[in-house]
Amino acid sequence: MRIYYNGLLIFVTLFQIQFLNAQPISAKEFVSLSKEKALQYKDQSFSFTLTLDAMGRDGTRIERKNKGTLLLVGQTGVLTLNDQMIFLESSKLISVSGEDEEIVVRRIDTSDANFSPSKILNRYSKGTRFKYLDKKVNDKNTLIQFIELVPLNPDEVEKVILGIEVKSKKIYSYHEYGLNKVITKVQLDNYLVNMGMKLEDVKFDLNNYPDYDYIAPEGM
Repeated sequence: MRIYYNGLLIFVTLFQIQFLNAQPISAKEFVSLSKEKALQYKDQSFSFTLTLDAMGRDGTRIERKNKGTLLLVGQTGVLTLNDQMIFLESSKLISVSGEDEEIVVRRIDTSDANFSPSKILNRYSKGTRFKYLDKKVNDKNTLIQFIELVPLNPDEVEKVILGIEVKSKKIYSYHEYGLNKVITKVQLDNYLVNMGMKLEDVKFDLNNYPDYDYIAPEGM
């Protein structure tokens, strides 16, 4: 009886695997799962490499790389890039320059605030064709699925190549190909979630910069 029972379990397991393999989700659904996961995180933290690949004056392509970090609690966060800290809030960006001892506040449209993984994914939720590309295993032995996103009515972007970790559904990389021939590459690393960060850990506090010049639109 035990052998029969074990054999039955194996058969059911194999059947379930075959059933799942026979009904794979679409590339768009896979990206939607990644977005849903990102929205569930209470807090997020990762380092990144930002590369701008553009045509130089001599006709050759030039790459410029910068490294930074991003901490997010919900959709509020702080981005550190070079000598600047950029605080991200729902309707504004607050740039703090240590070198210039200056704070600059800029009003933004919330639809353009594509800083967090969920905002990046939300930008292409409509009017986009999704297509599976290759998978690869990175140097940390993590399986990455690459997906091509092509806007149906392109304005500034020709296409995006998105890398998503198959198991965790976290964004791994983002390559944006502009119609101006500029390629923007973002590589994420050390992606951690739900570490117990609090809003005050990432929220801008003017009291921390008593001697800085403050430049902001009226009412901000």
